[in-house]
Amino acid sequence: MNSHVFGRRARSLSLLLATTAIALSSVPFCASAADPAPVASAAEAPPESIIVSASRGTKLEDMDVSTTVMTHDDVVHAPEETLDQILNKIPGVVTPMVPSNEIHPTGKMIQMRGFGGSDERVLVMVDGIPINDPYYRYVNWDKVPKDSVERIEVIRGGGATTLWGNMAMGGVINIVTRDPKANEAHASAGYGSDNTVRSSAGATLYSTSNFKVAADVGRASTDGYNLTPSQYRDAHTVATSSYSDNAELAAYLTPDSSSRYYVKAAVHDMRE
Repeated sequence: MNSHVFGRRARSLSLLLATTAIALSSVPFCASAADPAPVASAAEAPPESIIVSASRGTKLEDMDVSTTVMTHDDVVHAPEETLDQILNKIPGVVTPMVPSNEIHPTGKMIQMRGFGGSDERVLVMVDGIPINDPYYRYVNWDKVPKDSVERIEVIRGGGATTLWGNMAMGGVINIVTRDPKANEAHASAGYGSDNTVRSSAGATLYSTSNFKVAADVGRASTDGYNLTPSQYRDAHTVATSSYSDNAELAAYLTPDSSSRYYVKAAVHDMRE
């Protein structure tokens, strides 16, 4: 029972007591030996029981907090190449303006609702598993290629702490990866300015009605551009070139529609 309901019931009880007092004062008092035993007044009646219940696992769309869900199509068709730049377009979510593949890992901070910096309180998860660095709390976005994303769930504000603790005071971002399809094979490639190349491929190696094994590989690289004006450059100020390689082998078990188990072995190599 929420506080509003309790408040209404408390006011109703006060009105009942006031009405009873007025009614009793308007009746003349006549006591005799034949009168029955006095009845307990409303003030002596036991208080009404109040039952409070709490639950976990509320559906995202039913939560009374600020939430956003990005679908697979939203992510894949976004012009940005890295997840941090895609998330930066969501109101209330702030990441560095420089893409994650062009800055030092310790600079990959994320803020929500004013919580950020060295003591940031934004929890980032992949399939429910935290991926924040345990010391600096930054996130290596290059480990999660955008082609592998099924959806992104964003919960802004301190309401997330009731389920995920004080590391989620600013909010929670849960990246849900897509499950492989039976007999699936896919490949994609793209090319852009500054010799930017992005490619990925994957296939389902084995599949039954409730068990699948899949493999995925991907690479993203760029020659980058020089952030320093030409008149200030020296031997150390070079273009922001980078690459990121990912390979993953995963097994998924879904015994029923409400259960999902998986094991993943992944390799990640990057240079910035």
